[in-house]
Amino acid sequence: MRRGAAAAIVASGVVLVASVAVVAWVVLGRGPSADDAADRYVAALGAGDLDALRDLEAVDAGTAALAFEAATSRVEDAEITGIRTEGDHAVVEATGRIADTERPLDFSLRREEGEWVVEDNLGRLEVTTTLGDTLRVGDADVPAGSVGLLPAGYTVSPAPGEVLEGSQDVSIGSGQTVAVEIAARLRDDAAARAQPLLDAYTASCTTTADAVPAACGLRIPWAADLATADRFVYRVERMPQLTFEGAGLFAAVGGGYVVTVSGTTREGAAATVTFRDDDWTLRGSYDLGGGELALRPF
Repeated sequence: MRRGAAAAIVASGVVLVASVAVVAWVVLGRGPSADDAADRYVAALGAGDLDALRDLEAVDAGTAALAFEAATSRVEDAEITGIRTEGDHAVVEATGRIADTERPLDFSLRREEGEWVVEDNLGRLEVTTTLGDTLRVGDADVPAGSVGLLPAGYTVSPAPGEVLEGSQDVSIGSGQTVAVEIAARLRDDAAARAQPLLDAYTASCTTTADAVPAACGLRIPWAADLATADRFVYRVERMPQLTFEGAGLFAAVGGGYVVTVSGTTREGAAATVTFRDDDWTLRGSYDLGGGELALRPF
């Protein structure tokens, strides 16, 4: 073989390799198109795929993600009806069914470092409640007011759900605002569910102490027998039983305890006196703020 021919073959091989590299760079460097990103987004809505939605920056790790994770219905039969692309921005028109209702799924796309990400894709839920100030949407606790949500169907219920009921199902598309008022009410067994909270409080009232605690419903007439008292030791026989009353009030009745009081008589002698109360009663108000039940004895 002639040296010149060999050189030509080698040079030709270099050109071929270089050409392949150029083609590979062009193909790989283009990245996914706006159409691809749009298809991935609507597919992720239908599948409930939070990881895919986060990859597209369609949702963060906050309220919308928690709510979507426990959505009661997903987008079905999604259809992209149009995409308008101008430079690094695109507007996507789409529709789909959520809980048998046609909903808009329109959203925008923005290209960042060669990747298309989703924006302007949430709907808004305006929600109020007749009791408390917090609602549970999916797995997210949200304050009454406005919250942004991914297109899906959700169960909205009052919080805390341990003592409140009155849920409502809603579906929401992107760009929509849906208003809901939850007619919250106490559960029939709310008092029984809240009894452990009262028990913990009354238990703290009856720990050994050097004085009678306030707001505990303890009636101990030790001053009839003693000039001073410095030690109160309790034996609880029955915890007061909780009932909820109107206007945010509660009563706890039917408790019983025995208390041994140590102190000094008026003559200056050390003495111990025992008292019994078979009608231990507490009264107070309750609060449902922040999605939690709080008892506030008087």
